[in-house]
Amino acid sequence: MPPTRRPWAVIASLVVTVLAIAGCGGLPVDTAVQPGLNVNGVNPPQLQYVPPGPRAGETPDEVIRGFLVAGTASGGVYNVARAFLTSAAAGTWVPDGEAVIYDSSSPLDIRPITPTSWQLTATQQAVIDPGGRLLPSRADTVVRATITLQLVKGQWRISGLPKGFGRWVGERDLDGLFAAYGVVYLGPRSAPTIPDVRWFPRDHLPNRLTAAVIDPLPAYLDGAATTVFPTDAVLSSVQVKDGVATVDLAGSFRTDTASRKAMWTQLVLSLTGLPDVNAVILQSNGVVLDYAGRPARPLSANDLEPPAGDLTGPVAPVVRTGGKVSTVDLTSLLDPGAAGRQPAVPRKAYPDVASGWVQLALSADGAELAAVDGNHNDLSRWRNNQQYVVPVAAAKIARPAYDGRGYLWFGGVGSAAGAKDVRLWVVDTHAAPGDLKAAAAHAVAVPWLEGRVVTSARPSADGQRVAVVSTDAAGRHPRLDLAGVVRDKSGLPASLAASVQLAPTMTLIRDVAWADDTDLVAIGQVGTHDPLRVVGVSIGGQLVSRPPTPGAESITVLPGQRDVVVVTDRNTFLVQAGLGWQQRAQGTDLAVPAG
Repeated sequence: MPPTRRPWAVIASLVVTVLAIAGCGGLPVDTAVQPGLNVNGVNPPQLQYVPPGPRAGETPDEVIRGFLVAGTASGGVYNVARAFLTSAAAGTWVPDGEAVIYDSSSPLDIRPITPTSWQLTATQQAVIDPGGRLLPSRADTVVRATITLQLVKGQWRISGLPKGFGRWVGERDLDGLFAAYGVVYLGPRSAPTIPDVRWFPRDHLPNRLTAAVIDPLPAYLDGAATTVFPTDAVLSSVQVKDGVATVDLAGSFRTDTASRKAMWTQLVLSLTGLPDVNAVILQSNGVVLDYAGRPARPLSANDLEPPAGDLTGPVAPVVRTGGKVSTVDLTSLLDPGAAGRQPAVPRKAYPDVASGWVQLALSADGAELAAVDGNHNDLSRWRNNQQYVVPVAAAKIARPAYDGRGYLWFGGVGSAAGAKDVRLWVVDTHAAPGDLKAAAAHAVAVPWLEGRVVTSARPSADGQRVAVVSTDAAGRHPRLDLAGVVRDKSGLPASLAASVQLAPTMTLIRDVAWADDTDLVAIGQVGTHDPLRVVGVSIGGQLVSRPPTPGAESITVLPGQRDVVVVTDRNTFLVQAGLGWQQRAQGTDLAVPAG
């Protein structure tokens, strides 16, 4: 991760567009933010919204609506909301439970069921779980809750709420009450840090974010990332003053230098994503958790050791026209007048790839190419001007993709020793391609892909996560899943962790690519009647629609640029320009180096 601050909070501003587009996509949940929000977190002064409390003579309908409105109070003060509850219900209600995000344009429906119970109904657009995971809902999802009331001194008060009921928030209020920020975990040396994205109420942000950092790993990163915080770590306090967050924890912390440095790394990179935090001090019971006498002062993101650099150097993308493969200058695909764009270093000449082979991929070092035959029954690699067929017992072979660690990923329907229903494969490209045993495809264990057909598997730049597009056996019900990569001792990918599903409202997903370490772009449709378009997909759950792209077949993000290039069925390359797309080149395939 680069030492400069990543503008995590910018993500939050996109949600209004997201919810207006589609009713959103979904993400499963795994962990919950720990209690402890009554400690001394400090946020910048904000204009506080204090909703009205209950009035004498209100009907049950009015009491329920008043309670929901009071639940949107800013600043984390819910005394007004609790005034609508009986004393017993006020003591058990957890505002930071599940937050239902409903469609503000449709009126809430409240109907009596019995003399003391009412049913609350709305169109659900998303849910934010207690761990901060945004779970967008499919279109026209209806959410219901049964609420009981009783008379207290002649006034109706809410006496019972469903288990886990937190707050119901109209999507118009979402951006003012929640914000998205990065929670940083640790990866292997080739990927020192791995970010997750969570949504937090805007009050007590330093506390909420710190509590998330010291929580256990989410399931989708289990085996792919690590955290050095012990299971008994407890947040004592977070105080922010003059841009410095002083974090005080309790727990059985390790004393070795590597573990201490790792704790500082996780907290510094996470907390400096907040607008009012520039540096962090980590301590336990008031004593700095130092290592080898360091640090002597608060640490900022710029003080951390930079991650290991790319040893291969920049590699130019390649374009295939017919069967000819050649490098391309990035500026030929982008605005020639744009400043600050540097072309990648061209590599040696590439061999021809016959037109019968499709979906070209380029390795991170530029040393080899891969492609699938037109019938999707064979996969080949091209290295040193030689073509090598990859030994694999599979059909329906999907678009191949290299990761930055030297492994070639692809989907397929087949079997391997000890596994009858293999849907995902990798090839170790460190092995000589002519060695049929060493260069054979290895099955990756993915139980949640059973019975499905992979159409695209794109590893992230850090090589520790894979975005997988799949359909059912009939090619319907597309799904985009994200999961961590679990490797064996040699580094070979052996399995994928449990997945989180992204963008479930997309009714068609033709291709996907990574834009950066927390965002993807996909070609598809959001809703049944939506035109084919590029859609931005955050691992935090949001969708951002881009202009329609008729005929789009594949999508690529240029290295270091974040510019999206779409290849169409007319062999044209499109680059977004304003509210439309402009043709910048022609070719059969565009492939960028992995990682």
